[in-house]
Amino acid sequence: MGLGAAARNTAALLSGSPYAFSVTDYPIEGHELGHPHGFEAAERPAYRGMPFGVNVFHMEPNILDGRLRREWALLPTGRRLNALVPFWELSRLPRPWVDPLRAVDFVLAPSLHIKTVFEADAPNTAVIHYPQTVSVPGDITPDRARWSLPESDVVFLTSFDALSDVARKNPVGSIEAFQRAFGLADHAMLVVHMKNAHRDSRYAEEVRRVQAFARSDARIRLIERTLDRDDLLSLYASVDVLVSLHRAEGLGLVLMECMALGTPVIATGWSGNMDFTDAANSGLVGYTMVPARGTMDYYRPEYMQIEAEWAEPSVDDAATWMRRLAVDPDLRARLGERARRDIAERSKTAARLSAFDHLASAYHEGLLESPSHRAAVIHIRGARTAALSRAVSSPIRIVRGLRRTISSSRGRES
Repeated sequence: MGLGAAARNTAALLSGSPYAFSVTDYPIEGHELGHPHGFEAAERPAYRGMPFGVNVFHMEPNILDGRLRREWALLPTGRRLNALVPFWELSRLPRPWVDPLRAVDFVLAPSLHIKTVFEADAPNTAVIHYPQTVSVPGDITPDRARWSLPESDVVFLTSFDALSDVARKNPVGSIEAFQRAFGLADHAMLVVHMKNAHRDSRYAEEVRRVQAFARSDARIRLIERTLDRDDLLSLYASVDVLVSLHRAEGLGLVLMECMALGTPVIATGWSGNMDFTDAANSGLVGYTMVPARGTMDYYRPEYMQIEAEWAEPSVDDAATWMRRLAVDPDLRARLGERARRDIAERSKTAARLSAFDHLASAYHEGLLESPSHRAAVIHIRGARTAALSRAVSSPIRIVRGLRRTISSSRGRES
């Protein structure tokens, strides 16, 4: 799942940094999606037992506050600085997520979209932009024969996990755009990769709709199985264009992986992917903002603080982009190469590691100052932000500050 990919991303980042760290894996039942479960990057140095002064949780706030605390009764949070790396896609936060944020000192926002939403709906939580990226193996190469993709066709792909809400991922929008773009005589194919299609009955109707499209159009090929990461990347490298007419993305991991491989993308021009997709490296699709109407529990109005919105992408705009890229291989090559370079630039360590420098500074400030004056001042893009001054009015943070003050730890810990 995306949280696992992000956690492995953080482990890989820290493995090349001055910070020592350990990893504690927290499995979530029902989300074994073909990605590796090990944290090879965390094997050096092999610390155990969460011995450091800063905890970084890659999980949803409600899991941290409820299930995790029950199952890990001795979880060391009281004398630590606690940070959360959450993913969220709509324009507002669910109500059940807000109170648990009191248990953390910082939110590390994986995209500017997430940063904006958390700052608006959790104003008492300090938020730092922690830009997420991906790394792909250098030996991934196109292999059309492996996937039975005709060399003469321009092959489009839409790929999604049904458990991530089918309406949000909007594969039907990609299918409709493809059918508007091309006639039966055109040399074009659409591959629909749909994993976890039958694991949640709430999505059964939408899954059947996707299947019906595939059965009725010989140009649409449906792959209904979970692929391990190398197979998935091989598929991404073997197609000509990825199409994502999502209605909302916290980040857009599939888009980022395709771009890292040099596969051009057509994508809705809203939400988390706008951190790394732009008019120079992608085919951005126009949209209108509409009330969010997904299937996931958290999307229901009773869970939201106010009604949330998401984007309704223009199918006609997407169809225009499909036709344009189908007839212009040079444009496909230019977009793909620019995308590959831009993702590589985003992956540079210094900007991403600065988030952990902020955490380390805030941790040491908390240790050295008395709790009544605890205002760990950090630097974000040159601006001074009194990120922890709210601790004075929070009993939870006062207790935590007292514990830190009497701690004998003075080393650089993370």
